[in-house]
Amino acid sequence: MKNFSISRNAIGTYLQLFQVEIEKLISSMYNPEFLIKEKGFEYSFLFLDDSVLVLILEGDNLLDLKPLDYEYFISNDIMRQFLKMTDLPPRIKRYCRLGSERLKEEIKDGLKIGSIYSDHNNNSIIWSDFDLRFEIDDSLRLATIKNSL
Repeated sequence: MKNFSISRNAIGTYLQLFQVEIEKLISSMYNPEFLIKEKGFEYSFLFLDDSVLVLILEGDNLLDLKPLDYEYFISNDIMRQFLKMTDLPPRIKRYCRLGSERLKEEIKDGLKIGSIYSDHNNNSIIWSDFDLRFEIDDSLRLATIKNSL
């Protein structure tokens, strides 16, 4: 296959031709299992293999898509909180002993398979496997371990 330099005009034409399909694809990314409502906006998080995609909505309008990487989403602050906690479930304690990278991988896997999800009633995140609850900060990151369930 030959590599071409593609003009903005060609990209614009492509987008016009496939706009309806692109809109359907973007709409299909809405994840009702992981929603956060804040300041009149709704944030729907989609957990992909290598990144997190946040759909930013206002009412029925999808305003923007914001890609995040897992290193950003699973903040170092949350890792420090885990390391300071003394009443963690045994499996989480083991992950902490193995290092923060292993714990981050476990959180990432939980997000991708849906065992970590949002509680729509109080805008928190629940990790039901371990009876833990988290908050999302203004930067759309896991930031605080609130308490157990």
